[in-house]
Amino acid sequence: IPIAIATGDFNNDKQVDTVVANSNKNTICIFLGYGNGNFTLLKCYSTGLGSEPSFIVVGDLNKNNQTDLVVTNKGINNLLVLYGVGNGTFATPILYSLGYDSSHVSAAIGDFNDDSWLDIVVTNDDWNYIEVLLQTC
Repeated sequence: IPIAIATGDFNNDKQVDTVVANSNKNTICIFLGYGNGNFTLLKCYSTGLGSEPSFIVVGDLNKNNQTDLVVTNKGINNLLVLYGVGNGTFATPILYSLGYDSSHVSAAIGDFNDDSWLDIVVTNDDWNYIEVLLQTC
């Protein structure tokens, strides 16, 4: 079941590409755009058994001029960061635990501590709070 979608230029061709989270398959899939409204599937990445990816955020987290992804996984209480390599693919996902018995549904990125690095904020609908994850470098 496609549950979330985000856009960006994942392969640096100046065309809009999409990434779709599939909660029932525990994957995110990258579709490259042709600029004419058509897309082709490039690759799907596992988000983990029982992960139920629920939200995707796009941005350049590591300042290398490549589009990166942040994926919240409602089913296993974590988020994934996938760093873009510039050809539409992404490095091996890095997993960040968000605590036991929490349900993180959505996320956003922004520089929340004015250090010029993008940080991540996620919502927790089980405990009714937000959690800010600050980058330190």
